[in-house]
Amino acid sequence: MEIPKEDPFEVKGNYIGSWDDNIYTNFPISAEIKSTGSDKFSGPFYYSQLGPYIPCCMDSGDNGTISFEIKGDSVIHFVYNQDLQFYMGGCPGTYEGSGLWNEKLGILSIDFTGEDCDGTHTGGKIILRNQR
Repeated sequence: MEIPKEDPFEVKGNYIGSWDDNIYTNFPISAEIKSTGSDKFSGPFYYSQLGPYIPCCMDSGDNGTISFEIKGDSVIHFVYNQDLQFYMGGCPGTYEGSGLWNEKLGILSIDFTGEDCDGTHTGGKIILRNQR
């Protein structure tokens, strides 16, 4: 009997996952990632304690945008531009990093650092899984 082969995941899609760094631990996140050209991707990013793809902190829009490139199994040029208008009176932030793309499991794993109104985020790890 032949075992059916699972199709590899595409990078674009809806993702849920977690955020960990020196300030937050196992914080729920989600993202809606679209292709923006050859090997380039971006989309809205959400802090998701209310549920996937729902903005936190009374914001009417998303919580910012991520963008990155995929080269083989590497995630490069990862940037998250945070825009939290109602958290602590307004909380812009920028995070940068790199990581790995597991096409077989549909997982983005990104190491990052960044700065926002909560302070400097170090030792950061974002794990996002495609919800195909």
